[in-house]
Amino acid sequence: MKKLLLALSAGMIISCGNPLIETDLILYNGPIYTVDSSFSVAEAMAITNGKIVAVGKYEDVFGTYSSKDSINLNGTPVYPGLIDAHCHFMGYADGLGNAELIGASSWEETVARLIAFRNSHPDLPYLVGRGWDQNDWPGKKYPDRRLLDDAFPDIPVVLSRVDGHAIMVNKVALEMSGITTKTRIQGGDVVVENGELTGLLIDNAETLVQLPPKENQIKADLLKKAEQNIFKKGLTYLVDAGLPLSDLQFIRSLQDKGDLKVRFYGMVSDGNADIRRMIEQGPIQTERMTIRSFKFYSDGALGSRGALLREPYSDMPGHFGLPVTSYHRMDSIFPILAKAGFQVNTHAIGDSATHLITDLYLRYMPEGGEWRIEHAQVMGKEDIERACGKGVWMSVQPTHATSDAPWAEDRLGHKRIEKAYSYQQMIDICSKVALGTDFPVENISPFLTFRSAISRKDPNNQPEGGFRPDQALSRMDALRGMTIWAARSVFADETVGSLEPGKSADFIVLDRDIMNIPDDEILKVTVLNTYIAGERVH
Repeated sequence: MKKLLLALSAGMIISCGNPLIETDLILYNGPIYTVDSSFSVAEAMAITNGKIVAVGKYEDVFGTYSSKDSINLNGTPVYPGLIDAHCHFMGYADGLGNAELIGASSWEETVARLIAFRNSHPDLPYLVGRGWDQNDWPGKKYPDRRLLDDAFPDIPVVLSRVDGHAIMVNKVALEMSGITTKTRIQGGDVVVENGELTGLLIDNAETLVQLPPKENQIKADLLKKAEQNIFKKGLTYLVDAGLPLSDLQFIRSLQDKGDLKVRFYGMVSDGNADIRRMIEQGPIQTERMTIRSFKFYSDGALGSRGALLREPYSDMPGHFGLPVTSYHRMDSIFPILAKAGFQVNTHAIGDSATHLITDLYLRYMPEGGEWRIEHAQVMGKEDIERACGKGVWMSVQPTHATSDAPWAEDRLGHKRIEKAYSYQQMIDICSKVALGTDFPVENISPFLTFRSAISRKDPNNQPEGGFRPDQALSRMDALRGMTIWAARSVFADETVGSLEPGKSADFIVLDRDIMNIPDDEILKVTVLNTYIAGERVH
């Protein structure tokens, strides 16, 4: 008994001599996926001043730290805040005030949706919609403007294809923009049939139509609404793949005022004035905004047959796609950006485009430059090996593979499809890949990205068995691609991307464990809480 009392007294003395360290928050009693180098799963995590101070076993964390607040997870899992490595936040926000056309089963339904939208928004000076896809319609043919002209004879109408690489406009919009059958533009196509404008404008031809910009307060309200939507999906960091510098500065102004809290990496769209200005002032870095890269387009999209191929399209003999930015332009500007210390990110989908960009990157990317090929949908193994040998990043979107599956082989043919959407091959060769949604081209949900990556199926479980199932990713690699690898591809991995001491407390709590549930339950997952720098934002 005496020995026991002595032991207790000694324990009290040690405890008094080593008081617990006070923290702001401790989470416990649920799996905490750290996504560290060993992919360890912790039992508790302590947070102070928005940063992680400890993560590990329950007894180790509670044996060292106490907290003013704690969360009993009751078995629900915690993950690092999800990073969308390629999206279009401003475009998504802007679209929240436009007509929704995704899922329309025909051109007639598309126009009917627009008429309904007009009836509920009678005061709009012009109509904008996004999301039509002729590949989902009977016959899979592009529409023309006749239905639009009949329905809207007095107001401009501009409707973006689902991939953003083609628009349909009516007669009023064509006349307002001065577009005629003789209009030509490099890197784009003004489609004419039977001597008349069809209203279809592809790739750079889209820039011929200019609509008045929205007022700043409307833009701000839409961005705040968009932010709440992405927080509900567990996204805490966005990589916006191409915006004018003025738009990036507008987003930064909202962050500086505390109106936007999401972390943001912005690629500046190719443009001489913005490039000159950025080179003069250098990269921009604030607590939640990074601007140190530029976005280029080497070709268009596969769905609109704008992707640049080395051999003709299987379903359009003689057609090779469109070079959107000239080789001379990229060959002259890439070395300037490399010298100035900027990252280069280039949209490249067809195998001709991915080969060309690989050549340019091997020539100009400096050591540690971390340049990225965006999409890399059709890319031969030899070019993947060449690019990854240099350290180039592949930034891909798994939902593109499942969305394109019904028609991709028609475009490419049986042989060429075997080198398309080869994401597992990229990991085998590169040991990394950055995953994104490309919203609003695809749905904003990162869980759709995750599920598409591991199952190669769309939300309707098609195709049966998965599209090129040999290229499905493991759950661990899919999560890495949406967290630590995505962070590393934009130089942010020392701050975010994993749950480790010293990093920002950006994390999410889900109602079920995506690492273990059947893949057909993943799209039913609910984000219970989203935190950025220890602050609950959802």
